Amino acid sequence: SNGLIIFGTILTIGLLTYLIWLPKNDNKVEQKNSSIRIGSRNLNVLDPKTVEVKGSPNFLDQALVSEVTSEIQPLYDPNEPDPWKKGLFQRLDRIRATCGPLCSINDRATFDKFVGPQTRKTTFDAELKVPGVQCDKIMLDEDVDASDSSLPFPPPDELGPYFSMNGMVQYHPLETQLNNIYLDGDQTMSSVWTEELINGYIENCKDPSKDPYAGYGKETRAFMESIRKYTDISEGGKRVLVLGSEVPWVEAIALYLGAEHVTTLEYGKINNQHPKLTTMIPSEFRQNYKDGKIEPFDIILSFSSVEHTGLGRYGDALNPWGDILAIARARCVTKVGGYLALVVPTHKQYNDFLYFNAHRLYGRNRYPLLTANWEQVDAEDHPGSLQTYMEQPTFVFRNEGN
Repeated sequence: SNGLIIFGTILTIGLLTYLIWLPKNDNKVEQKNSSIRIGSRNLNVLDPKTVEVKGSPNFLDQALVSEVTSEIQPLYDPNEPDPWKKGLFQRLDRIRATCGPLCSINDRATFDKFVGPQTRKTTFDAELKVPGVQCDKIMLDEDVDASDSSLPFPPPDELGPYFSMNGMVQYHPLETQLNNIYLDGDQTMSSVWTEELINGYIENCKDPSKDPYAGYGKETRAFMESIRKYTDISEGGKRVLVLGSEVPWVEAIALYLGAEHVTTLEYGKINNQHPKLTTMIPSEFRQNYKDGKIEPFDIILSFSSVEHTGLGRYGDALNPWGDILAIARARCVTKVGGYLALVVPTHKQYNDFLYFNAHRLYGRNRYPLLTANWEQVDAEDHPGSLQTYMEQPTFVFRNEGN
């Protein structure tokens, strides 16, 4: 009984101390309805039993996420007379709710809030650290993979501020109308991948006098050498994911460098006949992830693909954040310590452009957002500017898991 009395006394003293400590102002922290309340703002948290200590990094991250996402204005207008626009805007509003802060960085002020400390050299002068990315939500979101065969042109004016990041990207909404629609259908260039076809590209890799793929020339050999230099693919046993591939020369590079197996995620259906390759369309990849059949990959490869995502050219529905979500999803299925070797069109002076509906041109603003939460490992290989107006240099990043 004495033990119970002592325990009760200690508990009472502790409770009184806690009540005295509680701040008597509007910034008090309290737990309510599975959320944290800071003043007048509600913050959703992964574990409703946990209240972060005020001032801790996690607490500040949650506050920042809440701040930027609470400022989102819906695109959907119930009075919109156009049913196509009404459906599009409802879908985009759902995507933004799922995507969270990644899809809320649409202007300079918000961008600057997520710039991490510069502790090492980077090509684009900034690396973005964006908390609050919930992988299961973005991986399983069917809206992200939606198709639209209407080939909308020009895009709705309401999307201009998001495609242009409110002036951070030079936006040309009437540049050209291209039609390469084949989402969920057969490939337009090479829908049958035979061992003979892929082995031919492997032979190109072996021959220093040739480029792995003549269609892109010397940039394909530079891509291969960057993968060899900055990733651990040559150690063998690595599993590789390729994002976007009409012709299997990227897959051939991976196999040539020692990959154990390569999975390709592509809009169009591919009849693959190579035993070391697996091909999937977005709906198949999403279902495999849902079923727990996607094991984390060691390396992600993408060459001139994601710059088209969300522009409608390939039958994908309009999405100003399509490219951002593609790379964020890739990180979700990458091992901690895994790599991303990425090639997208890059401007000579690292400025940013969007030529609708052809492609994006990346620079100091869009590239750090595209690769948010990845850490660049090859900055030493990149000059302050490029030789020509547009090039496709390889940049290599690592998933540090933070």
